[in-house]
Amino acid sequence: MKHHLKRTLITLLTAALLLSTASCGKRDSWLSFGEKKSSCEKAYESLEGQFKDLKATVTGGKTSADRAAFWQAAAALFIVLSVFALIGGAALGSRARRDRERFRQSSTTEGKVIDNPEEFTV
Repeated sequence: MKHHLKRTLITLLTAALLLSTASCGKRDSWLSFGEKKSSCEKAYESLEGQFKDLKATVTGGKTSADRAAFWQAAAALFIVLSVFALIGGAALGSRARRDRERFRQSSTTEGKVIDNPEEFTV
């Protein structure tokens, strides 16, 4: 219990030190139609993200790197599955065309098949 309390205290002190060094002043630029973040706000968000990652490593949670790795793996899996689906779909279409041609050839040998009956009106 003491070890866990000590780790939490060190994490909080480190976070307090990091957040006390960040100060936000005037914005770098002013845009009337949108909001552009100053370099100070960007630095503050970066520190906040680092603090969340530090907290996650101490408490055993997931860091942003872990989440990014998960989504990269998920994206790679979906890409592989879509490639298999495209190849499988092409193979099924090719097989269906071949079977259709075989069916047509077998039906023409049994009797004459008229593809377009409107052309052959008597």
